[in-house]
This record gives sequence, structure tokens and C-alpha cells, in this order.
Amino acid sequence: MNLLKDYGFRDLLNKYIYIENREVLPILSNYFETPEEATGLLAYCYLEHEKGMSLEVLCCSSFNETAKSIKFYKTNDEARIGLPYTAMLDSSVLILPDNILPLEKFLAKVNPLLTLTNISEGVEKSRKIVAMDHLRKPDNPDAVLVQLVHGDDHIEGHYVLLEDVGEINLTGTLLSEPEFAFGIHQGESLTFFLVRNEKGVMCLAML
Repeated sequence: MNLLKDYGFRDLLNKYIYIENREVLPILSNYFETPEEATGLLAYCYLEHEKGMSLEVLCCSSFNETAKSIKFYKTNDEARIGLPYTAMLDSSVLILPDNILPLEKFLAKVNPLLTLTNISEGVEKSRKIVAMDHLRKPDNPDAVLVQLVHGDDHIEGHYVLLEDVGEINLTGTLLSEPEFAFGIHQGESLTFFLVRNEKGVMCLAML
């Protein structure tokens, strides 16, 4: 098994994932069947445009490394438990094939999540730009680090929530308030460019 942090967001989105983590089981026992032999949990990974990556707990699970088999315990359709994506980064995981028959019993919990993941065509295009991957926010790949530049005097890095991809530029929403008087504020639309220079690939907004 690989660690969750070893996978890119495209590998994980809308996937069933077994997460080996016994430390969270005492908390989950308040909502799910948690036998002593449980070794982790089954979760569904999804991405909300503004909120970022989430791991929806479906049930507790046991994984047998020798037999390469996994057992799912009872779910709870009344409980919605989401684990922070960044809290699980150092856990070992298995990405499960979508066509495993036992997974069908979790559709009642998974289907409502799909309505939270609807995105515009522009955002969909932005997720395909691999060159920006190292600039994406760890818990939300729809947000990228953009350098706000004012002449040769001032530069600040801020995360921008991607909204659209143009022929030569990108557009997004500024997620934090700049310290310098750039003339743009948190929550406003920002146009920026993906450039390559001696420092590598960067997102720049000339203000």
C-alpha cells in the first residue's frame, strides 16, 4: 500500500478508498460497527470547489495483507462523518475499483455527495492543467498560489480559487487580503498568467 500523500488528486477523486488507520476507530465506534479486528475504514473521496478535498466515512473495515482481502462492516445511513483530507495524508491506503459488487450498498451515502461536486466547464479545464499541480493548495487543488506583482517593488503570494481558463490567461477569486495596496481585495476576481522563468513554472498577476 502507498500513503495517501503519494497520490495526486486526480487518482483519488470520486473513488472508494480503504484507509488503514486504527487511531480514528475509537471515534468512529460512536457511529459505526467497529469490531476488534477492524484495521481501518472505507471512505469516499470527493472535492467541493470552495471547500476542498473531503473523505466521507462509509464504514469500518479490515484488510488482510496476506490474503489481499478486505471486509466491510455495517454502515450507518443516518451518520455523515467527514475526515479532513490533510489529517490522513500519512495513512496507508488502497484505491478500490468502482465495480466491486459490495460497494453498491454504500450508494445511499455516496449519491448525495455527487450534487456537491458539480463544477463549471472552466473549473473542469483548470483541473487538467498538470503544470500547476505544484502550486495547488494541499487540501484544495482548485486553489493555486499566485504571485501578485507590483512593478519591481513588491510581490506577494496568495491563493486564488480557479474559475475559468482563457486562451492565454486564467481567472479566479482571491482568497486572502493582500498586505500591499494592489488595488484588489479578498473575494474579488483576478486575472493571472501561467509563466515559466528561471524559478520554474509560476502563476503571476501583474497589478
